[in-house]
Amino acid sequence: MAEALLEVRHLCKYFPLRGGLFNQHAGEVKAVDDVSLSIPVGTSYGLVGESGSGKTTLGKVVLRLSEPTSGQILFEGDDLGQLTGQRLQEQRARMQMVFQNPYSSLDARKTVKSIVAEPLVIYKRAKGKELDDRVNTLIETVGLRREHLYRFPHEFSGGQRQRIGIARALALEPKLLILDEPTSALDVSVQSQILNLLLELQQRLGLTYLFISHDLGVIRYVCDRVGVMYLGRIVEESTTDALFADPKHPYTQGLLSAIPDPDPERRFAPVEIKGELRSLPPGYTGCRFAPRCPFVMEKCREMDPAFIETAGHWVACHLYSTSERTRGRRGTEANAPD
Repeated sequence: MAEALLEVRHLCKYFPLRGGLFNQHAGEVKAVDDVSLSIPVGTSYGLVGESGSGKTTLGKVVLRLSEPTSGQILFEGDDLGQLTGQRLQEQRARMQMVFQNPYSSLDARKTVKSIVAEPLVIYKRAKGKELDDRVNTLIETVGLRREHLYRFPHEFSGGQRQRIGIARALALEPKLLILDEPTSALDVSVQSQILNLLLELQQRLGLTYLFISHDLGVIRYVCDRVGVMYLGRIVEESTTDALFADPKHPYTQGLLSAIPDPDPERRFAPVEIKGELRSLPPGYTGCRFAPRCPFVMEKCREMDPAFIETAGHWVACHLYSTSERTRGRRGTEANAPD
């Protein structure tokens, strides 16, 4: 396996809850709870899950836009939690983010030239003619023309604005891009153009992606490996091909069942996920997916499952840590051909 560019170890991000007469500490929201992952150089890691599962929070914590509660973030071998001052600034320049909404992430008062040039000016990477040349190159790299540099964000379509955001993210020649739902606000036809641009840039520039999305179709097209996130924790992880061919966790099966499929020869029976994603009550010690799981057992409500390896997948589910009889029953119900 290639050397890891980014490695996250037991990362947690908790937000305190306060209430009562004296605004006392009343609990905490575990937005990211004991997450570990590794992304080799030049690959794409997809992070999927419903809204509220903690994907965006994880991306922000990795960049230290939000400080972690505990855990380690290793980038090129450096523990970002231990870096300060100039060394932290240098490493953060090599990690950039493309945000979900391409309009709100751009300053409406600035021209495209000012937006794309801003990172280069702040980090004192270029000035004068050299700055102009680099901005021209960046804007052409993402498929726009030089005359676009003197316009404002409101004069562009959603897809063009996202291209501007990508150009800005590339200005400091980063190694890692965190892509937070970069196509969810775009029309379907424009989505494919942006995804193809990202794949082209990755191949040409040797980029590594942490791709955050709720769209499994997008993840399948772009990513080499996938982590499925639920209520702050990764519940299944495997290669993209393995995940789509044989999902293990009931939550993953439910997500895949929700994708319209014209092929009647499905490899596994549909799994219905009932209810909505909700925060766990204080003191809850069981599996976080148990309230919605169609295969729930008594053990699930009492003990949080360990993250174990099975058939090339890493999965947090008691169905893979109990008897062979239980596994066989699940296989019949969830994975049998129609």
